[in-house]
Amino acid sequence: MYAPESDLSWMQYLYAMFGFMCNQGIIPTESTGNTQSGLAVYSNWLLYTMQLDALMDLYTLLYSNRVKIIPATICSLFTEVTLSFFVMAAGTPHISGLVLNLGKYTAQERQLFRDMLMSNFGLATTEQSRGRVYIKAKDKAKLLAIVKPYLHSSRLALFDKPKSSK
Repeated sequence: MYAPESDLSWMQYLYAMFGFMCNQGIIPTESTGNTQSGLAVYSNWLLYTMQLDALMDLYTLLYSNRVKIIPATICSLFTEVTLSFFVMAAGTPHISGLVLNLGKYTAQERQLFRDMLMSNFGLATTEQSRGRVYIKAKDKAKLLAIVKPYLHSSRLALFDKPKSSK
């Protein structure tokens, strides 16, 4: 984090930045969750996009009357970088390949996504339940070759062979 050249102490600077973020719709919160050793407390940051005009401009471009707009040129916009973001955000390793959890998308959007994977990258997929799109094990190496230059190193574990559940 950059601190401006001034006579403010580091804590005053952090406090000023915290106040700025709270006024812009970024608010720190805590949540709890069960772990094997008991209850754990997690620190989070909530981003309220309705208060950020710059993000609302994007929302109005992508939605009309609360309905998502998919541009006619979506196939040409779906690049290796786009695919890598989908893999990082929605990817889960699976014994028979890789799962992309797209449950928040409609059946029509998931089918369009699968069609783009086949036409743009030659990746065979199936869809079984709860909006999960499976990239078959035989195409997992091909997928890795496509997205590896754009993946964060922490997400490379998606391509390791998962341990069986037995």
